[in-house]
Amino acid sequence: MVRSRNLLLTGLAVTLAGPRALGQPAPGAVPYEARLSFQGPVEVADPPAAPAGAVHRRPATQGMALQRGLRLWVPDGASAELSFRDGTRWVLAPGTAMVLFGSATPPPPGLPPTTHSTLQRGVVRLLPARDEAHADGVPLGTLSSTVLSGRGEAVVRADLAGRSTRVAVYRGRVRVRGATQEFIVRAGSAMVLPAGAPPGLVHPLAAPPAWRTTPAETLVSVGDPVSVAVAWAPAPRTARISQWHVQVARDEAFTDLVMDALQAARVNRLELPGLGAGAFHLRVSAVDADRLEGVYGPVARFRVAAPTVVPARRDRVAGVSVPRELSCGLDGARPSPSPTPLPLTPGRNHRLRCLPVGGDPTMVRERTISAEESGPLVNEVRVDPPPADGTGGTGVLVVRLRDAEGEPVTLASLVATASPGLEVGALRETDTRGLYTASVRWLAGARGARLSVRVNDAVTLEQSVGAP
Repeated sequence: MVRSRNLLLTGLAVTLAGPRALGQPAPGAVPYEARLSFQGPVEVADPPAAPAGAVHRRPATQGMALQRGLRLWVPDGASAELSFRDGTRWVLAPGTAMVLFGSATPPPPGLPPTTHSTLQRGVVRLLPARDEAHADGVPLGTLSSTVLSGRGEAVVRADLAGRSTRVAVYRGRVRVRGATQEFIVRAGSAMVLPAGAPPGLVHPLAAPPAWRTTPAETLVSVGDPVSVAVAWAPAPRTARISQWHVQVARDEAFTDLVMDALQAARVNRLELPGLGAGAFHLRVSAVDADRLEGVYGPVARFRVAAPTVVPARRDRVAGVSVPRELSCGLDGARPSPSPTPLPLTPGRNHRLRCLPVGGDPTMVRERTISAEESGPLVNEVRVDPPPADGTGGTGVLVVRLRDAEGEPVTLASLVATASPGLEVGALRETDTRGLYTASVRWLAGARGARLSVRVNDAVTLEQSVGAP
């Protein structure tokens, strides 16, 4: 076997001595057991009865076993994953089509049918097996190459109906076979293999961009969505960039994606409007002129923290639960951390102010908590004594206010109005906390009236007194 060095010294090229495919199992064997999981309208089709036979598509089913020759289509807007017994995983991007453990076309004369899966078009990310005994991993073929990812992580892209294959390696190393040579492609490198033409040189992937601006570690939401702006710059001496790949996720592994988008190379900034509470992770990679994606740059992490109003219960007043990342204060109080909810006085609007712990005062966000959110008022409204026989007279309006825990609601501002027939004076709190009284005068002929008591200019209590 003759060995030669690739000109860029980033891959090892080996001239192949025979026509047998790389890692080809014995004819007829299917050594790779896999299961399918997916999102969206993924379709499959059994192998046709004859080479030119009709192919009948049907919806895929979750967890289905994958037989040799099965066709698989992942349309735009969908995604799929193949999980192999040894732990190898293939993540199929939208627009991908492949034949499992076989080829869509008959083999050349004198060669056995392949048991490699064949990528006809689209993009597959190869994630390595956890089992160290499987050094080669599961082979993936295209019209121009065969890729064995082994314990490396790579992306294989087949386009132009599979006549051109692009391989990018992000971790470890992978083996790539063209028509006559086998290459070792290492992490941070890539190559292009056109069908029927010599393979391109192994070359470095586009370097990761650097952040210019990132969000603060903690952002405050007081019930309204938060907008975030970031910007980045290409690494020095980076080859021509055609696009940026931007991902925003709620988890470190970038599986729970909020955004996954490509944008033009000239747009090296991003605005994320309408983020709710939670942790977010943001990363960007460069895509070169060959549509090969480089490694991601550093992950920017930030959290949108939001206080929440805990509703009142029969034995508990409403309150504001403050996340540990925030300092909050009510009604002019200085914001501070609070391991327990800030209690809300029912029947009152409250002004809430919050900022990140240790944050600059300019980062303060405010909101009004309505009287309805502050919890119900347990109240009693009556007039002592009620009107007697329509001859008129005087009495006392009594209003007692309590919260959900039965505690008196004190220092409230109350204004009472009444229907014709009853005159009401100013309501004032007595020495008994939570008890408010006002003088009243019944006019001659009045046997009853309708009272309206406005509490803290936020809640109205309605009560009929006397005869209806």
